[in-house]
Amino acid sequence: MYKQSGSSLIEVMVSLFVLAIGLMGILAMQVKSVQFNKSADTYTRAMTLANDIAERIRINPKNVTAYASTTLPEQPPTNCLTNSVSAAACSATDLVNWDLYHWNETVKQSLPGGTGSIAEKTLGTANYLQIIVSFDDSRSGGESTAARKQYTLLVERPTQLGGA
Repeated sequence: MYKQSGSSLIEVMVSLFVLAIGLMGILAMQVKSVQFNKSADTYTRAMTLANDIAERIRINPKNVTAYASTTLPEQPPTNCLTNSVSAAACSATDLVNWDLYHWNETVKQSLPGGTGSIAEKTLGTANYLQIIVSFDDSRSGGESTAARKQYTLLVERPTQLGGA
């Protein structure tokens, strides 16, 4: 009888099978990581866009009610189509339409299936603006059907500087 040294073919096959299962687990974790990262990026962009319009509203507090529009403008106001937006070129209403148009276009371009809306909300005795940015998050989850998600921001209605 010969004394066996080394590994048999069966032992090598079993170890390769265990290694393959481990590598498939690592690959699955990597795929999920990329999906969750994509979803987090989309949520971050939605949050940034909601904060962007909130800051635009804070800059123009006298026209807060005009920002809470049910329809967003399809075209920018022609009075504001200069290289610089100045008080002489743009009226306060034009500035609202300018802000809403560019915000809406940015939402559409930055988010998959992105839409935005602004509405007035009253909670108790306080008045708020509710900014909703919604988007399709199905690509980040690997789903074939649409998975609409939304980011909602409640902003206290500006009342300083002669605001309503």
